[in-house]
Amino acid sequence: MPDVDITGRWRLRFFHGAAPPAGEEPVEITILDGRIEANACVHGGWRYRQDGPLLEVTPAQGPVCERMTTPFEDRFAGFMDTITRASIIQNGALILDSPGAQVEFRRAR
Repeated sequence: MPDVDITGRWRLRFFHGAAPPAGEEPVEITILDGRIEANACVHGGWRYRQDGPLLEVTPAQGPVCERMTTPFEDRFAGFMDTITRASIIQNGALILDSPGAQVEFRRAR
């Protein structure tokens, strides 16, 4: 099965069916060359291997932040550490799945 093309910059739209907290900077991830980086105060990034829609994700380094992380950032980081699948659905959204949650991103412009 061919890899799903997940490269690019993506903005978080829904975390397990709910919109991100209002008033916080939008969470974006950039996926390129086997790495995922987030603009949020979570981790320095993740390395990933892909086999079709299946992903194996490994944190690249610990949190990089000059402030305390928010509870939402902590949840998001925990989710990113456990991603197992990526899909691009018919409307062009990126869906990332873990055993406990599903997250939807839209391409950032």
